[in-house]
Amino acid sequence: MLGKISAETHLLKEKEESLKEIEVLRTQVDWNQEVTRFAMENLQLKEEIRRLKSFYEGGEREIMNQQIVALQNKVCQN
Repeated sequence: MLGKISAETHLLKEKEESLKEIEVLRTQVDWNQEVTRFAMENLQLKEEIRRLKSFYEGGEREIMNQQIVALQNKVCQN
């Protein structure tokens, strides 16, 4: 009987190994979800930067400043 293990011992070892593998996979899934969240935030920030660049480069900022000045002048006149 030397070198042989019982079926129960074998199954317990297999169960332990499976539980360890499950834990590793859970960690990977959690990490992947976090990476996905960061990627989504990154894409949102890139889009916001693109809109702001367009706002400044497209002259919208200057137009808004002119409109604000005009409204301030109207308020001061009243």
